[in-house]
Amino acid sequence: MKYLALLIFFMFSVSALFAQNNPDRITEIKKSVELINHKKLSIRTISGSGEILGETTDGSAVLKGYYENDNLRKIVLEVGLSTCKDVSQYFFEQGALIFAYEKEDGFVYDEVKNDFDYHKTQHLMDCRFYFDHDKIIKTLISGNARCNVTPTGKTAVDIINECSRYIALLNNKM
Repeated sequence: MKYLALLIFFMFSVSALFAQNNPDRITEIKKSVELINHKKLSIRTISGSGEILGETTDGSAVLKGYYENDNLRKIVLEVGLSTCKDVSQYFFEQGALIFAYEKEDGFVYDEVKNDFDYHKTQHLMDCRFYFDHDKIIKTLISGNARCNVTPTGKTAVDIINECSRYIALLNNKM
């Protein structure tokens, strides 16, 4: 019995390791994301940070759901903050999350005006999360966030919970 348990543990460990380094699946996900981005999809939009985030922000918030024949393919959340602009994108294949992308651009500080220039931004951070069967199989993070915490410890559960909340909001918009 002890050896059977050890064998099962070893098999799951090897399969998890393989899933973490499966370049073919990453390539498939990239192709799917590219296809979704180039399709003509119908859009549902919700505006207002209070409704979307549960709190108000200095800027605005817009949540968009992109649908193909009533099947959700993509969610985009844009949030304006006092010194930054955050954009999160979530991509779906057959109802399952396959890719999440988060970026933050910061408004450039104008030393002469002693204020932020809300017409100029600098890119601060990019985060890419690749999913397979509700598990993160690859994470790429570059840069650092100014307005939010850089999501280095974000888990699949965190991202899937965010998506579920946004999906529920979009479904109530129907």
